Amino acid sequence: MREKLEENKKIVDNFRSRIDSFQAITFTVLGIIVAALAFVGVSKFTDLSWADPSNWQIATWVVMLSAIVIMAVVLAIASIKALWRK
Repeated sequence: MREKLEENKKIVDNFRSRIDSFQAITFTVLGIIVAALAFVGVSKFTDLSWADPSNWQIATWVVMLSAIVIMAVVLAIASIKALWRK
């Protein structure tokens, strides 16, 4: 019974590791997509008026900065979890 319990624990830990990796990859890809869309938005507004930016320009920069922060946080969490497991 004890051996079976240890075997099941290893299986559950393996699934947990896979799910954590999947989450990290998914959020990273979503962050890259959002950043790419923000980049396209920024390139659409190439004549950025620093003195009086439009609402779309401000929103584009906010989205782009948010995507960068999200990617950094997700990659940091994934790295910490991976190092902690080893």
